[in-house]
Order: sequence, then structure tokens, then C-alpha cells
Amino acid sequence: MVVTSIEWIRRGVYGWVIASAAAAQSPTPAPTPAAAAPATAALASTLVKEADGSLAIAVRFTISPHWHIYWSNPGDSGGPTRVSVTLPKGWAAGPINFPRPKILGTAEDRSYGYATSVEFRVPITSHPTPLPPSVDVGASVDWLVCKESCLLGHADLKGTLDTAPSTATTSGTTPPMPTPLPVAWKVEVEGTGDERVLEVSATAPLPAGATWLFIPDDCPGIAFSGGTGPFAPQSPAGSNSITWRIPFEIQPENIVGGVAKVRGLVLAGTEDSEPCHQIDQTLKNITKAPAKGAN
Repeated sequence: MVVTSIEWIRRGVYGWVIASAAAAQSPTPAPTPAAAAPATAALASTLVKEADGSLAIAVRFTISPHWHIYWSNPGDSGGPTRVSVTLPKGWAAGPINFPRPKILGTAEDRSYGYATSVEFRVPITSHPTPLPPSVDVGASVDWLVCKESCLLGHADLKGTLDTAPSTATTSGTTPPMPTPLPVAWKVEVEGTGDERVLEVSATAPLPAGATWLFIPDDCPGIAFSGGTGPFAPQSPAGSNSITWRIPFEIQPENIVGGVAKVRGLVLAGTEDSEPCHQIDQTLKNITKAPAKGAN
């Protein structure tokens, strides 16, 4: 698969959030030739076949040593990697799925991202039946890549992807994609106002000595009181069960699409090659902010 040329740009592709993150670093250098770009993106030559049998488009990044790109929640600085795909009539795709990120930075300047080669997945939500032998795919990809300084990257990718199950990718990636929480785990949200608490707990015995962390995802209208994390569980010493109680604030005026969610990852272990589990909790009883000028 041929990678299109990389367009290094200094304008704010992601809006003021990315511009602010880049400004916080040292000044952005002059545009960098594609051959020397510290991060490049390419489409996989086949659709990915997930463990549940569904299909996805894979966008693979190659990242130079000591550089990193970002997860959906970049943390205290940075900007999320974004992928927008175009498909023929009769096909549709969902939002990007991010693999487990690495915990970067310091407690004072925490960020989440990827410092090695990584694969992002865009799930196919509908397709013709039976599947044609191939599908033409386009992908517009934007990212921020940082070391001492930051560069904004963009690539317009095009490819004819093989859809045959016999050639689809079935192996996992490193870092791994999130999986659902085990059935023995429980997720609840306490409270009915704008101040609430996310409680995540495991009622079954857990491996002795295991390290568990929770990192919040970026959700419009949700502000975790403890910052960007990562959050350690509040469990008794020596306990073989774990519980998080994480307060957060709902900001109704910032909710997008009328639905508020609390999202994040439960990390098993501290290495980005270890498993992680997705939390995606829809909130109820949201009080809408009054319209401006209302009495």
C-alpha cells in the first residue's frame, strides 16, 4: 500500500485545542519533507476481521523513536488523532476505535498516546451482502506528533482493500484494542444532579499483586474532578477486589448531540502491551442549561 505524501501544516487543523497544545511546546519548525516525517500513516491492504466477526478499516502508523502521537484523550496537552473515512454507496463506518495508549509525561503534565508503531480501527457498520471482492476506501487522517517540539500531520489515503475473509487480518495488535469489562465487574453512576460519582468495582477475586488503573476518555460535557488521571483504585490494602469512586461534573452546555457519556479504560498492568477494558456509560437525568438571556 503506497502512503500518500505527508502535508505538514501550521494552521489549526483541530481548532484552538491543538493550537494551544502546540504553542505550549517550543516553536514549530519549518515544514518537514515527507521522507523525514517522524510519523506516517498508511491503509492496511485488507479489511480487518475482528474477533466478533465484524469488519474494520485499519490505519497503521509508523512513529520514529522518541516521538509520540495521541489517544482520543490526549491528557493535559496534545491533540487526538483523527480518522475520517469515505466509502462507496451501500457501505458505512462508525467512529475510530483506539488501542490502549501509553501513559506519558509526568504527574504535572500527563498525556496519553503512542510512541511506537500502532494500528487504529474504523469499524464497518454496514456493507453489501454478499461482500464484493474489494472496496475502494479513502481516509483523511490528522495527528499531532511531539518530541521536544510538535508538528501537525495530515495524510489523504486511498486504497482498494481486499474484503475476502481468508485474507483479512485476524491477529491482535500491540498495543491491544480494548475489550468489554468482564461480567463480574460492575459500573454505576451515583447522583442525579451535575455533581456525580463514577463507581467501578470488581466483585470477583483478582490476581494477587496486579496493578489496575483507570484513565478517563475525552467526553464533551464531562469534567473529572481529579484531572486527567490515571486513577488508582481506592481498595483496602491486601484486598483481592478493587473499587474506584471518581467524582465528576456534568457541564450541560458542553454536551454534544444531546447524549452525555462517561467513557474510559480500565488498564490491567502498567505496560501498554497488557489488556484493557472499555467503560462506556450513558448518563440519565441531565439538567439542560438555560438558554442565554433566559430569566
